[in-house]
Amino acid sequence: MSRRARITLLCLLVALVVFGRLLLLYYSEYVYDEEEYKTGSIAALIMDGPKLPLLEYQPGDYEGGTLLFGLLTVPFFALFGKTYFALKLLALTTSLFMAIFAAWFAARHGGTPAAVATGVLFVLPPAYVAQVGLLPWGNYAENATLSLGMLVAASYLFAAKRPRLWQYFLFGAVLGLGVWIHYGFLVTVALLALWWWVSRTSGLRHVAAAAVGGVVGFSPWIIYNITHNWWGLGRFADAVNKSPDAGSRIVAAVKRFGMLLIDDIPAGLSFHAGTLAGTKALSYLYYVLLLALTVTLVVLLRRRWRDGWRALWPTKPRAVSDAALWSLAPVGFVLLYSLVYSVSDYDLFARQWGTLDAEPYCHIFALYPMLLLSAGLAVGHAWRTRLRWPAATVAAVLAIMGVVAIGGLLTPNRPQHERLRRPAYDMGVIYMEIGSKWGADHAQLTKIQRRLDGQALRSFIHGAGIKYGLDHPTSLPVALDKCAAQSDALVPYCLIGVGTGLYVGDAYLHLPQRNEVLRGSPAAARPWLTLGACVGNIWTGRADHWSCGLASAIDVAALAPEGEKDDLPGFVSGHLAMLQFRPQKE
Repeated sequence: MSRRARITLLCLLVALVVFGRLLLLYYSEYVYDEEEYKTGSIAALIMDGPKLPLLEYQPGDYEGGTLLFGLLTVPFFALFGKTYFALKLLALTTSLFMAIFAAWFAARHGGTPAAVATGVLFVLPPAYVAQVGLLPWGNYAENATLSLGMLVAASYLFAAKRPRLWQYFLFGAVLGLGVWIHYGFLVTVALLALWWWVSRTSGLRHVAAAAVGGVVGFSPWIIYNITHNWWGLGRFADAVNKSPDAGSRIVAAVKRFGMLLIDDIPAGLSFHAGTLAGTKALSYLYYVLLLALTVTLVVLLRRRWRDGWRALWPTKPRAVSDAALWSLAPVGFVLLYSLVYSVSDYDLFARQWGTLDAEPYCHIFALYPMLLLSAGLAVGHAWRTRLRWPAATVAAVLAIMGVVAIGGLLTPNRPQHERLRRPAYDMGVIYMEIGSKWGADHAQLTKIQRRLDGQALRSFIHGAGIKYGLDHPTSLPVALDKCAAQSDALVPYCLIGVGTGLYVGDAYLHLPQRNEVLRGSPAAARPWLTLGACVGNIWTGRADHWSCGLASAIDVAALAPEGEKDDLPGFVSGHLAMLQFRPQKE
C-alpha cells in the first residue's frame, strides 16, 4: 500500500472515530459517570495550585492512572475551559489512539484488508467499547489503549536487527509506567516478555536496560507507597484467590473461566434490546461471530502456534519473529488475561444482562479491544485464502451489529449539550478521597488537616468520616467519638461522612441491619447521619431509600453551627444533587 493510501485511510479512521464518539457525547447519557469528576478535579487542583504534594492527589492506592490522566487533562482545560467537553476530549483522544494502534498493528501484521476490517470494527464497536472509551477514569480504557500501543512498539523493537539500549530503556519505562497506571497492565508485560523470549532477537544487556527503565517508569508507585504505608500492595494481595486449599482454588478457577467465556464476555458487550431474550440473542450472535473469526485466525496460523510453543524451551532454536507470529499476540493476550482473571480473587462489580451502567464489566474490558483486533487480523490472513469472502462477510455483520449496539446507547430525547458546558470538576471529591485514605491514621490525618482550609478542609473531614463509618458499622459510638474530636464547625461534615460510610460498606452488615444502626443513633447526630445515609444510598444505586425522604425534610441551615450556615447547606445540597447525574444507573 502506498504512503498516500496509508495517510488517506488514517485520516478516514480518525474522522469516523471522532464523528461517532462526538455523536455519543452529545446524544447519550450513558457515556457519563460521576467518577469522571476525579480526573477533572485533579486537573483543576493542579491548575489552581495544589495544597499538598502531588502524589497525595492520587485518589486510591491503585489509581495512578487517574492521577496521570488528571495531569493530561490540564492542557485540555487550558484550551477549552474546565468543562465536560474538555474532559471528554481527553477520553475521545484515548478512544482514537485505541483505534489507531489496533489498525496500525493489523496493517503491519495482516496487511491492508486486516487494517480496514480492524478500523471498521473500532469505528462501529460493541456498545461497551465505545462507552468505556469515553469515560476518562484513567484505568480501563487507558490500559487497553496502552496495551495495544506497546504491542505495536514491541513488534518493531523485537524485529530490529541492531536494537539500541536506549530503546529498550524507554520501552521498559513505558511498561513500568503502565503498571502504575493500572495493575492489569501486568498481563501485557507478561505477554511481551513471553514474545521476547520466543523471538530472542536481543541480549541480556537489552533486558537489563528494559528492567532499569521499568523501575524508573514504576517509580511513582514506589514513591507513593513509601509515603503511604505500602497500601498499594493490598491490591496485589486481593488478586490472589483465597480459597482454603489448592483443590478449591482450582475448582473455583475453572468455574470462573467457564463463566467468563460462556456468560460474562457476551453479557458485557452491553447490547440493549427491548427484552432480555432479545438482548441475549444479539449478544450471543455478536460473540459467536467474533469467536468464529478468532478461531479462523488460530487455524490459519496453527503452524506458528507450534513454532512458538517449541521456541519456549531454552534448548530449541528461536522462532522467527514474523507477522504471522505477532498476529497471534492479541489471542495470546485474551487467553493470558482470562487465565489471570480466573485464578485471581477479582470479580465483576455485578452480573446483569442489558445493563447500561459502565462499571459492572470493566474488570474484563481489556478483552474486547483485543478480540476486535483478532477478528480484523483474521480477515487479513483469510484474504489470501478461499475464506476471504466468508471472513469479510462476518466482519461486515459485526459492523452492522455495532451500529445497532451504539444506537442502543443513544438518548436523543435527552441531549447532553448542556452537560458538556458544565464544570467537570469538584475539588472536594479529591480531598474527600484523601481524608478517607488517612482516616485510620490519626497522626497523619492531623498533619494533613493543618495544611487545609475552607472547602478543602470540609471535604477532607467528610472523607475521614466516611472511613469511620466504613470501619465501625457495628460500633457506631466509636465513629461518633472520632468525629467529636473535631471542632464544632467540622463535626457535621464528619458525621455526614459516617452516615455515607455506613451505607457504602458491605463487609459487616446487611441493609436491614444498617437501617437499625441508623435508627438507633443518638438524636443529636441522627440528622447528619441521615443526610450521609442518603448520599451513601445514592452512590450505591438505592436512591429510593427511606433516608432520602427524611433527608429532604431536614433544615440544614437551622441545624448548622455558627459560621457554617452558608457553607454547610451548599455542601449537603451538592452531594444530594448527584442523584440527577445517575440516570438509570444500576
